[in-house]
Amino acid sequence: MKVLIIGGGIAGPALALALVRSNHEVELFDRVVPQHQRLQQQQQWPGGRAADPEEQPSSDRPTTEWEPEDIGGAVLVNENVLRVLERLGVRAAVVAASTPVVRHELCSFNGRPYAVFDTFDGPDYITGGVLRSVLTRALYRELVAAGVRLQTGKRLVGIEQHGPPDDASPAQHQHQQPEGAVSGGVTARFADGSEAHGDVLVGADGVHSAVRTLLFPTARPRASPYLGYFAVSPLHGRPAPQSFAVYVDAPTGNYAFVMPAGDEFVHWGLFETRAPVAGKSGAGGGGGGSSGAGSSRGGSDRGSLDSNDRWEVTGELSIERDRMYGLVEKWGLPREFRTLVRDVARVVRVGFSSMDPMPRWQNRDCVLIADSCHAMLPFIGQGAGMGLEDALTLAVLLDRLPGNPRLAFQYLHELRARRVEKVAALSELLAQRSAATSHLTSAIGKVIMKLFSYVSRFSGQSLFSNDIIRHDCYEAAESFLASK
Repeated sequence: MKVLIIGGGIAGPALALALVRSNHEVELFDRVVPQHQRLQQQQQWPGGRAADPEEQPSSDRPTTEWEPEDIGGAVLVNENVLRVLERLGVRAAVVAASTPVVRHELCSFNGRPYAVFDTFDGPDYITGGVLRSVLTRALYRELVAAGVRLQTGKRLVGIEQHGPPDDASPAQHQHQQPEGAVSGGVTARFADGSEAHGDVLVGADGVHSAVRTLLFPTARPRASPYLGYFAVSPLHGRPAPQSFAVYVDAPTGNYAFVMPAGDEFVHWGLFETRAPVAGKSGAGGGGGGSSGAGSSRGGSDRGSLDSNDRWEVTGELSIERDRMYGLVEKWGLPREFRTLVRDVARVVRVGFSSMDPMPRWQNRDCVLIADSCHAMLPFIGQGAGMGLEDALTLAVLLDRLPGNPRLAFQYLHELRARRVEKVAALSELLAQRSAATSHLTSAIGKVIMKLFSYVSRFSGQSLFSNDIIRHDCYEAAESFLASK
């Protein structure tokens, strides 16, 4: 079976790797043009102007010449994620570049923790923080070895499905086919005029999914009030933190965080709570896996941000550094944040979006996975993990149900929807608890979280329920199929 995968972020390459190892043919597409290609091609444009990445000539360069860009920050790899990476053969490479996270801390803006939760990891799976680019490069190295072709600069603009409607009989479908038409499968059309044909198509192209926009035009992401920065700073020889620390100002809902990202870097962020801008929550014409939550175009005032809902990598570090200093000073954050701002190496302005539950992810021979169908707020660090679980689960279903991808897509939703909705709801709950409406409710919330931390310590229950982080999606899929 030939599978077209739209989106080259994390879930798309993971699915491609799992499928090619089961002897499926895979083509992987992403709308993003790598930075080194943009620089090389820039001289082709009049006056040497910097061209829009979506206007660039497409590239089908071998995967060996394509390096994922350093976008975003770090990924939290819990046991459920490590189990997927183990199945994909990249666990060792990712763990070697990660730093253990032994606890989660909830702190006031003055730096004092009011609730501490151990991770309670077992001996075989240690929670860690690793740069997103390390994870994606580990996946792409394996894809290179498997001979998977990646095409960049491919902005999806159309999908044509040639198979019968779900309620049509084979005889009806044969009668409906015009002479010379493709008898089955899916055709993907791109902005550069090229096409690709496969048996099925999988949309793994992020919260602003072009696949979802074409197949489910009324399903749109919902902008959250959180706007701010993801940033990465080098440690310069300082020891890496061992905790995922979240700093919350409950009366305003503003928050900051710091987490390790390997032995040499720290991933951190600053987020203000603002009302989302009207009209900014619609689905975009994406098609790349590199746009996850959304970006915010920074305001010109020191310590202030405007809103949008796409990720935007900024090269104006001096300007962004000044804005971040403004937020750190205004909020009275601990001194370590001044050091992080001073040393910042990369900044992404971001405004988070999430998806309300979709009643189905499948449209005939196409299906959505990961953020394209269940984007969630990042408050429990499981967005990438849910996408990786989707990828491995779908690969198992397609492998165990040969010749019946539509049933595999149906089973994917049955298997996964309840779990991802539970994780998303927990993240939403934590976001709401972070934004109390008064100093009194803020104080009550802190007491509740402190009591919860005591219960956690004595019960061996982590901050997030053990059934979330101990989950084995491969075994779940096998058990599900055995019950059918």
